[in-house]
Amino acid sequence: MLAALVAWAASSPDRVAVRVIAFTWAAAAVVLLSVGIAGPTVERQLTLGIVAVAVVTVGVLAATAAGLARYEHWSHAPAPRPVTAGVPGLSPRENDVLAAMAGGATNAAIAGELFLSERTVEQHLRSIFDKLDLGDHGGSNRRVRAAATWWQHQDSDRAAEA
Repeated sequence: MLAALVAWAASSPDRVAVRVIAFTWAAAAVVLLSVGIAGPTVERQLTLGIVAVAVVTVGVLAATAAGLARYEHWSHAPAPRPVTAGVPGLSPRENDVLAAMAGGATNAAIAGELFLSERTVEQHLRSIFDKLDLGDHGGSNRRVRAAATWWQHQDSDRAAEA
């Protein structure tokens, strides 16, 4: 039966197959452990063995579920980048950073979304500010002006498409 499950999992693109295999292995480990715990003794030991097996079963299945959730979180393909018009003169990654910033994301949120360090996001922002010539201009905020530039470019591209 296990061989059939493995063959099914190997041929299936669905994550359900991976879950079935993982839980089957966890259940097999619990059965093997329960045989070792219960032993050849009488009713009292049997009751203790059943309780221990139940506790171990819950623990192993919880650990398996947590491991699978972590695996699925880190193994999925990243979401495709939204199709937006980039600001001329900026690299694709700088446009990604600028788009996230224009959406209101903080540096930490941008770093998490684009799988970058916060320091790298800061470097991209400095480069964006330099390329867009957004130096200090009195009381205005460079982030707001950069976001406005990005949104203006989005609006001009939509008008050109219409």
